[in-house]
Amino acid sequence: MELRNHPLMSHYGIPNWHPVWIPANPRDDKPSLQGEIGVLKYVLCQRSGNACFLMMAYDGMGYIGSLHFDEGLFCQQIGKSLTTCTGRTIKEMGDLDLFNFFKLTVLILRFPKTHVQEPCIAAKRL
Repeated sequence: MELRNHPLMSHYGIPNWHPVWIPANPRDDKPSLQGEIGVLKYVLCQRSGNACFLMMAYDGMGYIGSLHFDEGLFCQQIGKSLTTCTGRTIKEMGDLDLFNFFKLTVLILRFPKTHVQEPCIAAKRL
């Protein structure tokens, strides 16, 4: 199942994908953006919370989006997994097959010297 369609990708029953993107620099006179646009640059998750913050670049500008979850453990897993995908497009994140992606991420976290170092790419091949 693709990340964008997974039933746990929600907060209070409302789907959380794709985030609304706000300019990283509030002094920039740029509007908020929506859609699976840009390239993922950084992921930050609250340790005991239910939110992940994504930083992405689009059209030479930095933007921040947030994903809020009902399930804290799922939030943590998504956050850890997406950190392996920096440099990939936001659309690629939405396209991820979570079943294969999570299997590969767990292997990499447990066995970091495995031959599969990029679950973003490998999950699409399975």
